[in-house]
Amino acid sequence: MRSFTGLKEISKYTTSVIIAFFIDLIIFYLLMKILKIHYLYSSIISLIAGFLTNYYLNNNWVFKKRKYKKNKLKEVKIMVLISIIISGLNILGITLLIEITKIRALNSKLIASFITFILKYYLRKKILYSVK
Repeated sequence: MRSFTGLKEISKYTTSVIIAFFIDLIIFYLLMKILKIHYLYSSIISLIAGFLTNYYLNNNWVFKKRKYKKNKLKEVKIMVLISIIISGLNILGITLLIEITKIRALNSKLIASFITFILKYYLRKKILYSVK
């Protein structure tokens, strides 16, 4: 039963991240291609939209156990800190891929987002959603 619960949680987390990622990606594309906003600004705005989506889904659907459930302000601060660090790495990755390797912006976004997905899951699970 415990392994089923863990598998269910991982599946829900992956689904929530995919939903948030597509919101992030669609907003990034629309801002950059349709509104002609620079890719760095587009990335920052789209990351915020993805964060808000992911935060809501994580707390209301994915995780049953929350370390800071009774201290929501602390929980939000930690989640924002993790997201800022990960977003910074995401933006750095996009910038390096575009400017140094000359990979197209959308492809750079996909590569950087995949790498930071793994890191974000690990940090959130260990810091926010592990209750001993």
